[in-house]
Amino acid sequence: NVYEPLFSKPTSEIPTQFKDELISGLSKFVTHMRRTIVQLDNETRLEVPNNLSNINPSSQYSNSQIEELESVVNSWQIQIASSIDEQQRLTPSGNGPLAEIEFWCERKAALSALAEQLKLPSVENTLEVLQKYQSPTAANFKRSRDELGKLHIEANENVRFLSTLE
Repeated sequence: NVYEPLFSKPTSEIPTQFKDELISGLSKFVTHMRRTIVQLDNETRLEVPNNLSNINPSSQYSNSQIEELESVVNSWQIQIASSIDEQQRLTPSGNGPLAEIEFWCERKAALSALAEQLKLPSVENTLEVLQKYQSPTAANFKRSRDELGKLHIEANENVRFLSTLE
């Protein structure tokens, strides 16, 4: 709103060739800022209870503690499954290559946020404890996490390829 009108004035002292490049660059910048704002607003966050920061895979846990961990992991699995479903329902919001690029960038950002949270030490330790106790919840969660990983890799590859075209 501030700079674009300055470059759009016919009496501008900036040569036309540079003016077009500046307007194009400004437009890309605004698009990236909007995308970032939307991503921050819509980011899926895993609910990690505070007591999980002290979890140690080499410690012994009671059945009630294991059940509590299973409950937390089940909620994570639900969050991941709903995010995957949401991403698979989305389609590009327009026709053409720019809409496709935007679509894959948004998908990559949404899946990246979730994938990064799964790398938190408290999450990894919780899963390690459940695997140690041979919990079926851990095996089910692993399938959801693997599916998320595949979609994340697909989005990364598509963004890399499409950004080359862009």
